[in-house]
Amino acid sequence: MSVAPSVASHRPVSSFPDFLRALLSDRERFFEEVVDDVGLSTKLRYAAATIIGLSGFFGVVAGAYSGPLQAVSAGIKLPFLFFATFAVCFPAFYVVQVLVGSRLRLLQVVVLVLSALALTSILLAAFVPITAFFLVTGANYYFQHLLNIALAGAAGLFGMYALHDGLTVVCEKRGVYPRKALTIMRA
Repeated sequence: MSVAPSVASHRPVSSFPDFLRALLSDRERFFEEVVDDVGLSTKLRYAAATIIGLSGFFGVVAGAYSGPLQAVSAGIKLPFLFFATFAVCFPAFYVVQVLVGSRLRLLQVVVLVLSALALTSILLAAFVPITAFFLVTGANYYFQHLLNIALAGAAGLFGMYALHDGLTVVCEKRGVYPRKALTIMRA
């Protein structure tokens, strides 16, 4: 019988490459570290940098269809949109989590949600070659627009799936996140 290694047996996420690796391939460890209050401020900084850099990169490429000024504008607008959406939606999300019995602290929930947005940004950056391909092949504006919406939607769904998946791990292993909150999140 094998026992899953604890967070203490791993080196905590302490560098940007570690952060990216944990988000992409070791999310269970990442979520366990968040629950254990390991390096929350570091994870928060890396998540914010990822959102700004990678969603901005996707925005630049997506906006390039309409010229360099629109590319720069979209590169600024997309990270702003992520953070503005967070600012508008997070208070209600956090209050609902508290009301249904979550024992996660405010900073832990902030890190979890921003990390899900960071994962969304990583996926958006991974989709840049697709957007760039259609940009250089002369696809029409409406196709480009719909393509970018579809790619952003797919990345967003996966980011929220990863958040739900991580909270499920926290719920099952630690009992700090209630099952009924998972049901509400699923809905």
